[in-house]
Amino acid sequence: MNWLSIVVLAFLIFTIINGFRRGLIRTVISMVSVVLAVILASFISPHVSEFLEEQTPVYDKIQEICEAQMENYVSGTEEIDRDGEKQSSIIEELPLPESLKNSLLLNNTAEGYSQLVVGTFGEYLSVYIAHMLVKGIAAVLSFILAMILIRLLSFALESVAQLPVLSSINRVGGGLAGAVQGILIVWIFFLIITVLCNFDFAWCREMYQLIQEDTFLNFWYNNNVLLHFMQGFLG
Repeated sequence: MNWLSIVVLAFLIFTIINGFRRGLIRTVISMVSVVLAVILASFISPHVSEFLEEQTPVYDKIQEICEAQMENYVSGTEEIDRDGEKQSSIIEELPLPESLKNSLLLNNTAEGYSQLVVGTFGEYLSVYIAHMLVKGIAAVLSFILAMILIRLLSFALESVAQLPVLSSINRVGGGLAGAVQGILIVWIFFLIITVLCNFDFAWCREMYQLIQEDTFLNFWYNNNVLLHFMQGFLG
């Protein structure tokens, strides 16, 4: 167990205790806010992604960064373009969750190259990952926007938690709801790490390494329900 694992575990314990203290209704309202924000973000995100790719220089900048990063993995381009086994090995080395690596492996076909308008394996990696990162950034921005909107609407509902008859159930249920909320927040944190790790931030790569080294963190990282939920618009 490394320091990041201890921090995540301590955070989850804190959310349980905080949920018990706040009570079920207030914690559920907070948790539902996160869930609704994720759902709302799934509808907003494609539009944000389209705007970022077509109306801003964000995609071009990210694609340049990805192309430079892929040079660390792809050398001897002509040989690699003919070696499917080597390509699979390179994809497995990338600092990405297993589900995204599987997506790269699945789309590493002539049809996939045609859709992305690329001709080499190196181009495929840089373009595919660039699109994926832009959509990941759009998802995070959409979530933040949705969370702000939902938070503004949720304050009025918290007064229900003051009813005396709900006291005991409120606290125990709050602890359980707090645990769920904590897991959701950890998954969101892992999603952000996944996006930023590809920009060669040293601290992100350190975080990724810590996650891979720890069984507890690796389990939650590779079983990120939010990531699977967003897979549809992450491409």
